[in-house]
Amino acid sequence: MKQRLPLLAFFCVMLSTSHAQTIATTKDQRDLFFIGHTIHLFKTGTGYGYDISYHNRLWTHQAVNPFTSDPNGLQKEEDAIKLAKWQVVHFHQFGPRPAITANKTLPKNLANQLKISTTN
Repeated sequence: MKQRLPLLAFFCVMLSTSHAQTIATTKDQRDLFFIGHTIHLFKTGTGYGYDISYHNRLWTHQAVNPFTSDPNGLQKEEDAIKLAKWQVVHFHQFGPRPAITANKTLPKNLANQLKISTTN
């Protein structure tokens, strides 16, 4: 009996380990990693917004369209990705700790440069 207990414990550990390897991760597929930053995209009404984090610290939360202040956000997911990447590059130039911005208004000529539509 004493020899069967360690053997039974070994098989239990092996079974739970093999089961843990087959469980799918629940990580959100809308998280992008860019130059050491995490860009998390999310739906806002009929559009898209994003959060930018660095070392698990929130840098920017953009829920509205930063060009028009439309509460539905940017029209396309690709536009949100372009703008978030632009902000990462822009912040990266000014050092490791930019100010956290929330729903900051940006100039419309930036939308033209990034080829982001500002009309609804």
